[in-house]
Amino acid sequence: MLDTREQFCKPSEYAIKVDPVAEGTVTCPATVTAGGSVTCSVSLLAEGYEFDTLAVAGNATLGPCDANGCTLTGVMGALTVQGVFKAPPQPPQPQPQPVLPQPVLPQSPACAAAPSACSSAPTFGGAGLALAALALPAFAAPAFRRRKKTGKKADTKQ
Repeated sequence: MLDTREQFCKPSEYAIKVDPVAEGTVTCPATVTAGGSVTCSVSLLAEGYEFDTLAVAGNATLGPCDANGCTLTGVMGALTVQGVFKAPPQPPQPQPQPVLPQPVLPQSPACAAAPSACSSAPTFGGAGLALAALALPAFAAPAFRRRKKTGKKADTKQ
């Protein structure tokens, strides 16, 4: 049997204090019986946040938690609790696309002065020659002759 002094020196109930946070509200009973259990509930205040757990300062065991709250067991002293909420996941940020340089198409001074007189084909080499204006020379195939040695008639094939 307990000594009478011990019965009066130990409290039979302990206070529970809740520290506020911006993301949600934790609601617990004001007191709990020594050695007992208590369930604290939570409600969200900030949009997108989720309840994670309770931070407990004091002599108690944090029991199971779910989206609605947590149970504290084996309370043997005054408690201070605070809700811990997870921030909403951030959407991935788009990566900037590299800016590719635009091709520079040189023009002849004549085209710059009178653009309607020039071809819209790109030029190359900075020489001001439009691709459409390039022409290849026509080559004629030479006639082949076969000669025999001197004194004989020449044979011509075409």
